[in-house]
This record gives sequence, structure tokens and C-alpha cells, in this order.
Amino acid sequence: MSMAPFTITAESLIPKIGTADTPILFDTCRHEAFKATDHVIPGVKWRSHRAVDDWISEIPSDANVVVNCLHGHQMSLSTVARLRAKGINARQLAGGLEAYIDAGGVTILKSDALTELPCRHDTVGHPGKP
Repeated sequence: MSMAPFTITAESLIPKIGTADTPILFDTCRHEAFKATDHVIPGVKWRSHRAVDDWISEIPSDANVVVNCLHGHQMSLSTVARLRAKGINARQLAGGLEAYIDAGGVTILKSDALTELPCRHDTVGHPGKP
């Protein structure tokens, strides 16, 4: 399978949401930033950008993946680069969640369960956390 372009615009992603063409969506904002966000793209799963090797096995090898962070900078960029190096057809959402919302993309209220995903890379060495 040939790789798609490195990025996807919000305007290109929006019509795919809720259809059979919806890619697998990952939000790789820093955990604290993700917890502070009230809304997410429907179907998104939070994963640590620092632990790609821990969750890459969740992704079917023939999947299309879109990764976002809040502004579309380092968190999603580094994740997409790592996924693509492993052969996953991943793209970064240009401008992140912010651009998606500005373009009129549908969001849903985030459930508390989504904010509590364990990840040893985001908890080790932080005061008050195991």
C-alpha cells in the first residue's frame, strides 16, 4: 500500500467522520491538555505520543489513521512519523483539533472514561502519581 500524504486538512476529514471512510482517529495531546479539553472528534482515542510502540499493535496494518493534537504540532507530528516508519498509513490533522473545530467539524462531549487511560510514560516521575 502506498502512503497517503503526510497531512490531512480538517476540510478533507470532516466529510469522512461517521461514514465507512472514517479513519482510525488518535489524539496525542499531552495527557493534561487532553483532560482539560471538553470536546473531541467522534471516535477518537487518546494515546500517548511517547508510547507509540506500546499501542501500535492496536492498528490493523491496512488501516488509515489520522492523528491529532490540539494545534497540530509536535505531539501529532512525532506520532505520525513513528507510525509511518512502522508502515502504518498515518496522517497528521493539519492544525489539530483547533483547525477541525474552526472548520465546523462535529465534536462530542468527552466522557470522563477517556481522560483516565493509563500510560506509564505519562505518569512516571510526575509528583503525586505512581
